[in-house]
Amino acid sequence: MAIKMIAVDMDGTFLDENSSYNQERFNQIYQILKERKIRFVVASGNPYLKLQNCFPEIKDELTYIAENGGYIIDQGEELFSAHLSTQDSQLIIDALKTMPDVLCWVCTKEQSYTLEILPEQYYQMFLPYFPNVKKIKDFKDIKEPIVKFALYLPQKNVSERIHDLTEIVRQKARIVDSGHYCIDIIPQNVSKGHAIEILMDKLDISADEIMAFGDAENDIEMLKKVKYGYVMENAKDFMKEQFQWIAPSFNDEGVLEVIEHYLKNDSFYNTLLKAKLQVDSKLKEKIEDFCQKLDKWRTGFNKVLFSLPVFGLLANMAFFNLILIYLCYGAIRKRIPEMVMVLMPLLLSDAIIVLAPVIKGHPRYAFPIIYAMPLVFASFLFFKRKVTKK
Repeated sequence: MAIKMIAVDMDGTFLDENSSYNQERFNQIYQILKERKIRFVVASGNPYLKLQNCFPEIKDELTYIAENGGYIIDQGEELFSAHLSTQDSQLIIDALKTMPDVLCWVCTKEQSYTLEILPEQYYQMFLPYFPNVKKIKDFKDIKEPIVKFALYLPQKNVSERIHDLTEIVRQKARIVDSGHYCIDIIPQNVSKGHAIEILMDKLDISADEIMAFGDAENDIEMLKKVKYGYVMENAKDFMKEQFQWIAPSFNDEGVLEVIEHYLKNDSFYNTLLKAKLQVDSKLKEKIEDFCQKLDKWRTGFNKVLFSLPVFGLLANMAFFNLILIYLCYGAIRKRIPEMVMVLMPLLLSDAIIVLAPVIKGHPRYAFPIIYAMPLVFASFLFFKRKVTKK
């Protein structure tokens, strides 16, 4: 069945790591999509105005799923909008006042707001995502219905904050992870998957006729609603394990690559990468299992080996100290100054190991002495023989 609609997430999917895309290549693909009457849908957690700014020349021709499904616009016509109740919004605002480390932006359909106390560095950092943001003293001053709370969480206690917020908003709203320490609080019935259903009904399109792309948790419902749900190669493994289709990385123009492949070949981008991931995962498990067994075998072998008299003796530093003392005694008794010179570095090393409190108790620092012992012993025998001949 032919594709009639293509829905794409933006950050981490359509846009690369520099928040841009190959406009020339996309324009060529878009012209073919228009000729074949295939709808191009921009599906993102970002505000509507931000998404329009990504496609300035064709912004009124596209369909938008903004605010993670809270606001749907088809070629300039509003199809759906959802907002939090006034009571729930106030509850969330009051809760955020007890979390000064959480940075917040509040979105309505046409406007974004943040607090005047927001540090300038974060204001500038998020300005591309909230291009028409206004600074206000208190979020309670917002008069329009609130579509979304966009939060940037402190990296040190992300899990703790998500847990706290979940407890506060449960049964009233839902929390969506947008990645990169960002979460959205949106109405309970809102999702990209629900938005896709609305467009399917409006445009009379079935799930078999839709191709969708995403990389994060907030894309899961959308990808499951359609037959051809592509996860980006750069997505986390838990995402790739859930879906059959995998697109190349966002930095390799993966969305455009898959769409172009379909338009040229009337077939869908192959799943070799998915198969490779499964093989690599199984191979990794086998290697880890083998290494664990090998480590157990090695530990058991060493335990038995060093329990034997000879090897146990060689593993004891006292044994090598006795040899060193014997060699020193022999070199002095036989009057072999050369041998004394050879032994001096070992004697100093041994003294440092014994006397230094940090090194004492760590036998590995004695390895140079142990490894040098055969050479020293051979030198002693050589000099002893030389003295005897004289």
